[in-house]
Amino acid sequence: MIGHLLLWLYLGCSLGQLNTTPCTSNDECQSVFGWARVCEEETGFCEQAEMEDRCTQTWPEDLWQNLDEYQDHILLGVDYELESYALEVASMRLAVQQVNNTGGLKGREFALIECENAGDASSDGLSQDAASDAIARWLADDVGVPAIIGPGTSGRTETAFEIAEPHGTMMISPSATSPALTALDGLVSTDSDPGLLWRTVAPDTLQAMVIAADMEAREIENIAIIYQNGAYGDGIQEGFCDEYAGDCLDGNLFKFTNSAQISDHVTDIANADFDEVLFVSSEEEDAVEFLLRAGNTAGMTNIGIFLTDAAAYEGVFAAAEEASHLFPRIRGTRPTIDETSSVYISFYESFELETGMQPTDAFAAHSFDAAWLVIYGAAWAIYQEGEVSGLGIARGLRQVSRDTEVNIRPSSWSTVKAHFQDGLSIDVIGASGALDYDTATGETTTPIEIWLVEEEEDGSWAFVQESVTNP
Repeated sequence: MIGHLLLWLYLGCSLGQLNTTPCTSNDECQSVFGWARVCEEETGFCEQAEMEDRCTQTWPEDLWQNLDEYQDHILLGVDYELESYALEVASMRLAVQQVNNTGGLKGREFALIECENAGDASSDGLSQDAASDAIARWLADDVGVPAIIGPGTSGRTETAFEIAEPHGTMMISPSATSPALTALDGLVSTDSDPGLLWRTVAPDTLQAMVIAADMEAREIENIAIIYQNGAYGDGIQEGFCDEYAGDCLDGNLFKFTNSAQISDHVTDIANADFDEVLFVSSEEEDAVEFLLRAGNTAGMTNIGIFLTDAAAYEGVFAAAEEASHLFPRIRGTRPTIDETSSVYISFYESFELETGMQPTDAFAAHSFDAAWLVIYGAAWAIYQEGEVSGLGIARGLRQVSRDTEVNIRPSSWSTVKAHFQDGLSIDVIGASGALDYDTATGETTTPIEIWLVEEEEDGSWAFVQESVTNP
């Protein structure tokens, strides 16, 4: 901050001189005038960044209309499906509201700019993957946020991170579980090089182990695997085959890149002699396509179905209702949380009181924790490095898994600040559970549940927990 002030004084700048200050990069403009300032290529002067059409939702609501007024706020970005995952996004916002209501950080409040990456959410014609990448580029480069929460899937997280990392932007996903993400920012994490990619869920190596153990316990010997091409699908398929005692030969593996291939694979499997099919995709739409196709294929009548965490949403089963005769034969896995813990109950009650909704999706708690962890990291950066940066936030996350136990709730904020001001570590317990990050890999662990789908009295379908495995 001192360096920024000296540069400002040296240039004799004020916000009124934005359009007359020469520059060669966005970083130069943001170091003088604050976030959302860019170096206009045609003029060679600093200007206000143009609003991204997918990022019009902000907190506070008038953030973009009054950029000068909010320049002292610590701005965080969100790259997510805002409508489909409204509970997750509301959880992030709740964390920001709570820290602001508890005094903020050294007199500064936090703000959010929330960006919609759904493919059909804009007239720009971008696919969801391309939209997520464009958002990451805009947030990291044009706006200059120190951290981005999201994206929700592993494939989008991988490509968005590759775009954001060169700008020094830290990224944390509440739900990207691919093991391939572990190596993206280095296999070994240190204080000097903590890595800029984080998540509040464990990699899918744990989920794959649980799936393999469950199938072996049920003596499932002939398994077909339909899996999405990409980080998520490849990661679970490879992890499962590493653990599974049965065959994972070419004849058992059915990779797909589009919905037409899903349909073809279902037909091939129905005409073979498989006991169960493991379907793996990070996209809800793929799970719906698979279920609908399987429901209309006679040969699938006696074949078991195993799904993964990306399909564990009520919307999947509502959209695939025509295949409801298959639902009693479905099993699945997903990271789980202890809904009886005091931290989760506190989160649940605060969420319900603030939003009028219930945080029924498991990843809502992970999203709440992700936002608070960024806030904690910002505190470490402020107290130990004098300014908030992506690297400083990441260094702060290396201080949340040992020593004094701290629960994520507003009343603990003063404890966090006091410890970080003195350079002391804390051991964070979140709404999603203990956030025990490995100091070498930067990864955490989480319990994995096996879930079933059961019909309710009103005809709807609900998830039922059958068992939980703690790694």
